[in-house]
Amino acid sequence: MGFPPGVLCLQKIQTMDFSRNRLLELPAAFPHAFPELEQLDLSGNQLTSLPLGMGALRGLKRLNLDSNPGIESLPESLALCE
Repeated sequence: MGFPPGVLCLQKIQTMDFSRNRLLELPAAFPHAFPELEQLDLSGNQLTSLPLGMGALRGLKRLNLDSNPGIESLPESLALCE
């Protein structure tokens, strides 16, 4: 299942819950679209990786990737987040 494209225009959002949506991937533009995002729940999906630019989510304080068995590593840029 793909990521809903209309969501990328919600730039002021601070919390997102996309758990249990059978997502296979996030668009490369995802981290740059949400400059104020603080909490992101992607648990229970089918993700195998995250966009390399995840460090653009500088205010991210909580990221839940539980139950995404295909994720074996995280982008180094995540170290730039809070």
